[in-house]
Amino acid sequence: MGQPILGTVKIEVTSGQKAGNTGSLPDSSSENKTLIHTRAGDLTLSYAGGNATLAGTLGRSTPCVDWQITAQVMESYPEQVIFDVHDASTAQVCIQMLGEPQQASAAVQVSEKAVFTVLFEEEEVFRGTLSS
Repeated sequence: MGQPILGTVKIEVTSGQKAGNTGSLPDSSSENKTLIHTRAGDLTLSYAGGNATLAGTLGRSTPCVDWQITAQVMESYPEQVIFDVHDASTAQVCIQMLGEPQQASAAVQVSEKAVFTVLFEEEEVFRGTLSS
């Protein structure tokens, strides 16, 4: 028997690369994107029209899990962007049942040369660029 699904959360980012990999993806049309795997579900990092977006649907082990994505852009060139995906719940007590999957997303305005780091519950799951 496999492990139970704990829930999902949707997070979208414009600019991306596959989790655990570094580097860049070729430009297919006017949008670059990559799929990032986490233990709660997959996120997509994409870049289009000057905006980077991290988005996806993530599972929730309980209804109290509240996935949030924050973004920081460091002043440098190319920009260093950190997307932090974390459970923002402050609940002291929570019913013990699976929560419905949750969508989450964050977007920032950056150049196409930006370097991205995606953290999931303080663990680095992606580092790289989306430009060729």
